[in-house]
Amino acid sequence: MMSSHPVNSIHSPFLRLDYLSTAGPRLVGLYLSGSTDNLLVETPDISWNTPYGVYHLVGGHRLWIAPESRLFTAVPDDQGLGVTEIGYSPHAGLRLTQPPDSATRIGRSIDIYLDPASPTLTLTHCLTNAGSQPFTCAAWSITALPLGGVALLPFTTTNVDAGGLQPNRSLVLWPYTHLDDPRLLIRDMGCLLHTDPLRSACKIGSFDRSGWLGYIWKDYFFCKQFSAQTDLVYADQMCNAEIYVKDRFVELESLSSLATLEPGATLTHVETWRIRRLPYPLDATSTPESLFAIAQDALK
Repeated sequence: MMSSHPVNSIHSPFLRLDYLSTAGPRLVGLYLSGSTDNLLVETPDISWNTPYGVYHLVGGHRLWIAPESRLFTAVPDDQGLGVTEIGYSPHAGLRLTQPPDSATRIGRSIDIYLDPASPTLTLTHCLTNAGSQPFTCAAWSITALPLGGVALLPFTTTNVDAGGLQPNRSLVLWPYTHLDDPRLLIRDMGCLLHTDPLRSACKIGSFDRSGWLGYIWKDYFFCKQFSAQTDLVYADQMCNAEIYVKDRFVELESLSSLATLEPGATLTHVETWRIRRLPYPLDATSTPESLFAIAQDALK
């Protein structure tokens, strides 16, 4: 690991998860037992200036605040992390806690629990308002992965009302996203983003009623699952799921609903990660239908 911060690990019989022990909360390594392949990308050389100092991207998994804003989204998190053992029965977990930042007075934490019986883990992301004023936000869970695979964002194809008169899927686009981007494929069952290292960025989002995003890389299937509550309001034109790709990494991003946090209140957002080894590596000739079929089989 190339990070300048110390790295510690939490283990299960199936997984090793690496995290920064003095910065973050950041998860920087995810390995199936016996494998040397890091499923999380490393970007220690990427940084940029913010009103509060230099922000180091680092890579891996991070917790941001949505909607995105230059004023408070990327606030440096290089100092002050607390690491606490927490009692998830029957096995212990970890809580990574960052004190409230100077821009928002929002404190961030991630609780980690590795399933002792499968290559699965649960992350509980928390935003806590330590300020004196209400703050409206959503928890934005971002997982950066290596290029070379295919990211999947599923659509709902069944009716959402008895007569089939209401829309049942959406596609949200960012200003730099182009529908003729060669990496982007749109099909009835969902969107696929191939992760060729182009300099131009592409980002898509949707309200994902099935509550999962997937990535097929080499012979791995990485999936994150999350809540999809149709009666709540979400940021980014009602997105709870987003995918971003550029020239160094691809990101699978899920969002909680928007909430106005009163002083002292906490917003939580839970993800379950599932990692599966596929019987054969990703094939460049695979069809969109076959890739979604791989994902559905792996989720069973």
